[in-house]
Amino acid sequence: MCVVYFRVQLFGGHDSWLNDNKRKNEQLKTPRKIRCHHGISRRRYKARWHYCRKAIASTMHFSAISQKGLRLGNSFLDEKLRICSRHLTNFRKFGPGNELPLHVVELGTGWLPILPICLYLSGVERITSLDITHLLRANLVHEILHRFLEYADKGKLSLLLPTLQLERVEMLRSVLASGQTKDAAALLKSLSVTYFVDDARQIKLDAVDFVISNSTLEHISPIVL
Repeated sequence: MCVVYFRVQLFGGHDSWLNDNKRKNEQLKTPRKIRCHHGISRRRYKARWHYCRKAIASTMHFSAISQKGLRLGNSFLDEKLRICSRHLTNFRKFGPGNELPLHVVELGTGWLPILPICLYLSGVERITSLDITHLLRANLVHEILHRFLEYADKGKLSLLLPTLQLERVEMLRSVLASGQTKDAAALLKSLSVTYFVDDARQIKLDAVDFVISNSTLEHISPIVL
């Protein structure tokens, strides 16, 4: 059985998590963001252009922008941990039982593979992360992993990720201590995460329990969807 779960942010209603001002800002910013992505996608070396755009954003001192840049702020990481926890809660709620999924597929790895690492630390046996463009950087993956260990040592990781398995944290610690995996994809592979760069329609996978995506659908043509 495959449960597909896409996180959708709703901007209407009294119980919306956004206040009125932030809602207006998001509605204005989204078209500009999409036009920016479409413009970059038509250039050569588009991955490098996206990296430069993110790097510039990360140096700005506006919190709303810097959280979406390459610097991994605490509030950004906290939110990603909560999202992973909600994904697993929804699987248990709507899935075939109260167990963790054995094989999870993520659509849209991006620059910061936080969600796959969260799934690994929660005890998921196999994670496949798909992206249409190769965006991973070894230095960013190492930074993320060290931040996870920092959170674990402070006791914050178990609070934000209730499904955390301590033996997985120790395995992560030993992987980093070995220093044998310099490549980003190889480093993720040692954590049961397989990274593919291709059109998701062209990748053949065996039994999948759970398909998740956070912020990828907005970049996919409605015809493809």
